[in-house]
Amino acid sequence: MKGKVIAVWGIAILVFAGLLAAALVWDAERGLRNAHELVLAHDREVQLQEERFFDVLVQIGRPVEDFALLKRRFQRAQTIRERETVFQELLARIGQPQAADPADPVARRAADEYAGALNRRQIALRRYKEVAAQYDARSRGWQGRLARHFSDLPEQITD
Repeated sequence: MKGKVIAVWGIAILVFAGLLAAALVWDAERGLRNAHELVLAHDREVQLQEERFFDVLVQIGRPVEDFALLKRRFQRAQTIRERETVFQELLARIGQPQAADPADPVARRAADEYAGALNRRQIALRRYKEVAAQYDARSRGWQGRLARHFSDLPEQITD
């Protein structure tokens, strides 16, 4: 009788340990997946601000050589790094914004639109980098390594 009780308790402990391990894996994977979704949401926000910047350039009539080519390259870009390369190339071609004539309200409005669009993109990019760094730190921890073992999530977002 005593042997049966010990066997039952042993099985119960093994089942409990298995459930505990499954819960730990599930929680680690869910946490890392949520962090990854947050990174993707911030990536979409950066992309939205970049698209708005392109639209502002069209609205204010800021001429850029090969604008259509750059916009197509931007739209085909698959990652934030590729978009960043195209965006930096666009900024290099535009050059530094000229000071607007204070007497010309149209020029002032165009300069404000340009500066505002660029600023919104920089703010979104800064937040993206913060969230991506948090994901990377979480991914490198023991829970992140455990979660990546059971999922298809990337190990690292930033370079």
